[in-house]
Amino acid sequence: MPDTQSAFIWYHTDNLNMAEMKEWLKLVKAQTGAKCKLYERRKDGKTTFMETYANISEATTIAIEGLAAAHPLFQGIDRRCESFLRIDKL
Repeated sequence: MPDTQSAFIWYHTDNLNMAEMKEWLKLVKAQTGAKCKLYERRKDGKTTFMETYANISEATTIAIEGLAAAHPLFQGIDRRCESFLRIDKL
């Protein structure tokens, strides 16, 4: 899959409703086909969430971020997205 990448999307929030988050992940999978692994870190009074998506296209990454921009769950949350190509398999 030479045109695929992995996307890492992280954001800080202490007000994330986990039931709503599960619905968000279902929506992303239904709309884009991308399966997410979700991670959480609590450090220095701050909670960081990271969504990771493996083997997706750049268009899928853009679609995920478009869905997030329109979703009320992420209103007022600064999401940061980085995408990487896996080079050990080239």
